Amino acid sequence: LGTDERTVLVRFLAASIRQQRAPDSQRVIADSISGLCIGPAEANTAVEELRRMPHSMIAFAVPLALLSRNNPAPLITVVEEWRDSQEVSDLVRNAAVEALQEV
Repeated sequence: LGTDERTVLVRFLAASIRQQRAPDSQRVIADSISGLCIGPAEANTAVEELRRMPHSMIAFAVPLALLSRNNPAPLITVVEEWRDSQEVSDLVRNAAVEALQEV
């Protein structure tokens, strides 16, 4: 896939993660986003969509999955934002800390 196709897929996946409540579904989508974010266009698109997600809705597995395959700076930044957010659960915060330690 080219950059344009990956960017469209990333936008779709990042928008759809907001509609998922199940942690496993969010994890699988975040892992797919990570795999597609091989350049700045994809990563910036993912972050643009992920920032629209209420922090209280983020499942604990999302920070780890989001940085599991590729970890461009925009994805790292959004995980840092989640780590520092007062709206996330302690479980999500701890997962974000762990994910950031691994990059």
